[in-house]
Amino acid sequence: MKLYSIILSCLLTASVVMGIHFLRNPLNSPFFEIDYWKNVKKLESSLRIINEYYLDSENVTYDELADTAIRAMTYKLDRYSEYVVPEEFNEFAKENYGVYNGIGIEIKKMGDVAIIKEVVPDSPADQAGLKLEDTITHINSKKISELNENQLVAMIRGEVNSAIDLNVERQSPLENKKEFLVEIKKKEVWVESILSSTYESGSIGYLKISQFTSTTPNHFRQKYEDLVRNYSPKGIIVDLRDNPGGLLQQAIELADLFFPPKETILVLQSRIPSENTAIESSDKTLKSTLPMVILINGNTSSSAELLAGVLRLKIGAQLVGEKSFGKASIQNIFQLNRSTALKLTAARYLLADGFNINGVGLEPDYEVTNFVTREGETEISRMVKSFQEIHENNPNKDFQLLKAIELMK
Repeated sequence: MKLYSIILSCLLTASVVMGIHFLRNPLNSPFFEIDYWKNVKKLESSLRIINEYYLDSENVTYDELADTAIRAMTYKLDRYSEYVVPEEFNEFAKENYGVYNGIGIEIKKMGDVAIIKEVVPDSPADQAGLKLEDTITHINSKKISELNENQLVAMIRGEVNSAIDLNVERQSPLENKKEFLVEIKKKEVWVESILSSTYESGSIGYLKISQFTSTTPNHFRQKYEDLVRNYSPKGIIVDLRDNPGGLLQQAIELADLFFPPKETILVLQSRIPSENTAIESSDKTLKSTLPMVILINGNTSSSAELLAGVLRLKIGAQLVGEKSFGKASIQNIFQLNRSTALKLTAARYLLADGFNINGVGLEPDYEVTNFVTREGETEISRMVKSFQEIHENNPNKDFQLLKAIELMK
C-alpha cells in the first residue's frame, strides 16, 4: 500500500488528530441568522456579476474566485486558520508522519540572510555538504531580503526531483569566509522526531523531541526505557527547544506515560459546551519515572508547550531556557468537499490547574539564554545551536543544556 493511502486511511478514521474533526460538517448545521443569508446572497451575486460582466472573465474560473474569497475570510480570523487545497492537505498529512518533500534543512531568517539551523542526516542537503550555521544569501537568484519566512520554506520544499540553487557563505574560525553555489534536488525527507544521548558518563539521559508525529509517543517510550535499562541515569533532560508542536493527540499520549490511570492531563474548551472535556490518563504509565529537566525557548510552541506545562505540574519537571511561544489554540479540519477543507481554530487547551498558555507562554524556572553578548561577536555566532552541533562538536557552547546538566548533578 502506498504511503499516501496509509496516511489518508489513518486520517479518515481518526476522531482527533491535532484536533482534526471529520465527523461534523458545518454545512449541515442550521442557520437562522438574517445576516448570514444576506451575506451568502452578496457572495453569490458577486460571482454571477463577475462571470457576466468582467472583461477577461474567460481567464477566471468559479473555483479560483471561490478559493480566493475563502482564503480572504480565513485570513480575517487568526494566523492559524486557513483554507486548505488538495496539495496542501496531502503535504500536511505526510508531515504528520514525519515525512515531507524538500532538501532537508531548517532555516532561520535573520536580516538579509537565512541561517541553517538543522540539517537532516542523509537528506539532499546533507549529501550536498551543507552544514549548520551556513548562511544562505540567495535562493534561485532571489535575495533572501526579498522573501518572508513562509516563502523561504515554500522554496526549500516542493515537488520531488525539482531543483533549487542556493548561494551559500560559510565562516569557519580557522578559515576565511567561503562562498559557493550549490544545486540540490528535492526528495522525500524522513525526519526522526526523537534523538537520544547521555552526559556525565551515562548518569544523565537526554531526549530531544523535534516535533510530534504519529510515531513520537512509542519512540519516546522506547528510547526512554532504553536509557533507563542501559545506563540507569539519575535523571532525564527532555529538549523541546525549537519544537513547533505537531499532533496534539500524540503530545497527550506522551504526557500520559507519566500519569497513573484516571487523572486529568488537561482540559479542552470549545464554543460548543458539550465538547468541553477533561482528558484523563490511561493505564500506560512508565514503570520508572526519573527526575526531569525540560529545555524550552521562544520557538517551543503548541503541543510542545502542552507537554512541558503538564510535566511541570505532574512530576515537578524543571523548565530551563527562555519563555515559550504561547500557543494553546487547536485547529480542527472541516472538509468542505472531497478535495478542500477549512483548518479552523475551534478549541483551546488548559492545563489541569486552569492555566491558559495562549498568548502568554511558559516562564522557565531557570531563565538561561544562549545569546552571548561579547564585543565583536555577530548575531549569527550567537544563535542557539541545534542537536547535531551540541552532540558532535562542542556542547560547552550550549549554556541552557549546561544548566540542565548542573541541575541533574
